[in-house]
Amino acid sequence: MRRPLFMLGLLATLLMSGCDNAFDPDAPGDHYFALYGVLDGRRATQQIRVEDLAVSLNVPDQIDAQLTVRDLGSGEVSDGRDSLITLDDGERSHLFLVPFLVQPGGAYEVEVTRLGEPTSMSSARITVPSPWAVRVNTTFEQPPDSGQLLQRIVLLDGSLPLVGPVMIEYDVQHRGTGELHQFSFPRDVLTSTEGLVLSIELTEQVESIREALGVAPDDDQALALERVAIHYTRASTETSPVQQGVGAFGWITPFESPWVLDAETLALLGLVDAQGGGLGL
Repeated sequence: MRRPLFMLGLLATLLMSGCDNAFDPDAPGDHYFALYGVLDGRRATQQIRVEDLAVSLNVPDQIDAQLTVRDLGSGEVSDGRDSLITLDDGERSHLFLVPFLVQPGGAYEVEVTRLGEPTSMSSARITVPSPWAVRVNTTFEQPPDSGQLLQRIVLLDGSLPLVGPVMIEYDVQHRGTGELHQFSFPRDVLTSTEGLVLSIELTEQVESIREALGVAPDDDQALALERVAIHYTRASTETSPVQQGVGAFGWITPFESPWVLDAETLALLGLVDAQGGGLGL
C-alpha cells in the first residue's frame, strides 16, 4: 500500500500540519483514498489532491476515482476534473480541479468514490465560520477639538493570526458623474478580551478619498457613502479529518464585516448617506 508522504504545500504552510506515516492498525483498507486540500475563498477553482490507497507503486496516468463537492447549504454539487501533476520532489500526483466559490459561513462535503463501486467512498466535511460581528465603541475627535474624527471598532470574538493586512474599504458614489468608486486603507489591529480592536481615522481617510476624486473639502453634497466594511482573511488553525480514508482539509477565506456610520458622523465628514437607509449604530 502506498501511503501519502506529505500534504499539499499550502496546507502544510498555513496549518502547520503534516501526514503521519506511522503504522496505524485501524487505517482504512486499500479500497479507500487519501485526500488533501485547502478550500480557498480567494479562488474560483479549488484544488484537491487524491491518492489511491490501492496503488502500491507508481502513480498511474488515470485514477479510478470520481470527486464531487457538495454545498451543504444550497445542495449544489460541483464535479472535479482530474489532472496529473509532478510535485516539487519529482513525485507524480492526481490533483482534482473543482469550480466553486467558498463562502464565509458555508459548509462543504468532499466525496471521492471508486468508479463502479459507489460504496467505496472517502469523504470530509469542512465548515467555514461566519464573519465576526462589528461593534462601534466610540467616535471622538483626536486630538480634542481638532475636527479629526476617529472611530474605535471591535471585531467581536476576533483573534489573531490573520493572513495579510486588515483593510478598511469604502464604496463611494460621485454624485456628479454617477460613478461608484472603491477605496481601501490598511489598519493595524490590537487584541483585547472582547476581540480585535481597530482605530479608524475617518476624517483622514475621507480627505484622501476627496483628494483622489478631485472634490473640494467644503463640498458636502458631492460624495455619497454606500458602504464601509472591514476586510480580513483568516485560515483554519485545525484540520478536518477524512472519513474512511486518510488525509486532512483546511480553509482560507476572505471575510467582510460591514457597519453603518450614523447620520451625525456622516454630516461631520461631509458625506451623503446612501447606506441602505442610513440606520446608525
